[in-house]
Amino acid sequence: MSGGLIVRLASLMSRRPRAALLQTVPRLIGASTLFARLQQFAVAFYGPVVAAGFATWHRESGNYWGHNAIIRTQAFAQAAGLPTLSGAPPLGGHIQSHDFVEAAFLRRADWEVWLLPALHGSYEGCPPTLIDTAVRDRRWARNLQHLRILVADGLPWVSRLHLAMGIYAYLASVLWALSLAVGVLLSIQAAYTLPSYFSDEKTLFPIWPVIDPVKAFYLFLATIVVVMLPKILGIALALVRSTAVPPRKGWFLLGAVVDWLCSIVIAPIFMLMQTSAVIDILRGRDSGWSVQRRDGEELRFDELLRFHKWHVLIGATMAIACALASPYVLAWMAPIIVGLLAAAHISAFTSKPAPFWLRTALATPETYPVPAIVAAVDVRYPEWVRRLKRSYVTSDHCK
Repeated sequence: MSGGLIVRLASLMSRRPRAALLQTVPRLIGASTLFARLQQFAVAFYGPVVAAGFATWHRESGNYWGHNAIIRTQAFAQAAGLPTLSGAPPLGGHIQSHDFVEAAFLRRADWEVWLLPALHGSYEGCPPTLIDTAVRDRRWARNLQHLRILVADGLPWVSRLHLAMGIYAYLASVLWALSLAVGVLLSIQAAYTLPSYFSDEKTLFPIWPVIDPVKAFYLFLATIVVVMLPKILGIALALVRSTAVPPRKGWFLLGAVVDWLCSIVIAPIFMLMQTSAVIDILRGRDSGWSVQRRDGEELRFDELLRFHKWHVLIGATMAIACALASPYVLAWMAPIIVGLLAAAHISAFTSKPAPFWLRTALATPETYPVPAIVAAVDVRYPEWVRRLKRSYVTSDHCK
């Protein structure tokens, strides 16, 4: 966080005696792989629209993202203590995904939690590969513990909504997977089962199957609008505020197209990774709270194939099932099937450093120029690593 931002947050907090926590939206930095650059691009250009919407409706009942915030220690010590949940992990025991709960408890004690998206100068890294994101998602799936907090006494309805949204973020993948499975099964049933034109009741006319392609098309358009609207608004806002896009707008629009295409093929992989994480949690499998990697390294393809084998197998099964139903179902499901069949190759490609043209297309305002605080950290980071290693060696020697 920049010194200017910290001073600004401290000044704002001093003017609001009931403010317990203030934070802005951290920008992602330090991307070395294509996957990380895609995340940087999305946060830089779509994140401000989403954050502004959140800040508008939840006002002083904001959420907490666990870092890059200023906290009033009196309020935190007084109200944000975490309970130990009954039962064994992962649904019981210590609360691992703590930040949402702390924000809810602060609000329960009538302290204010604010999100201030208009302030800049907050930065963080991001997972460099799909596999690293899967590790993080497996950890964040512990949000299901918040089901136990939803019924706590005295929580404001907005805080309960924040907790519910965090839970639903993972359950949504399960629901999507189930809806796809049911849809394919119904398509196969329709293809191989003769329709019944007459019911048990006596009637002079047959009961024809009702298919309304116009309504189906409208539903498709509505779905596309809901999914793409944050991206469309983010792109429009960046173009209007020309200082928020890289020097050449043509490259920026190319980056938006690349991000859109990559998000289509990566989304089904995320769906299965998150579904697997939720199933593990519900089965009581506790994987702890693993550390995130921020620095990427190219993974061997055999490792990627082992990790994504179930994604590829499910994609092949889905392709066969859709082909048995009809060519139209296969074409409709093609984006999902292609993403799953090519999961290992997509993971391998996105874990490599982005080529020059993609680095240019996916550039963010933090790329040109690099913020001063980030440049200062980059200069000092190697020395910090050497000091940390020396302290570990000294500690081990003393033992």
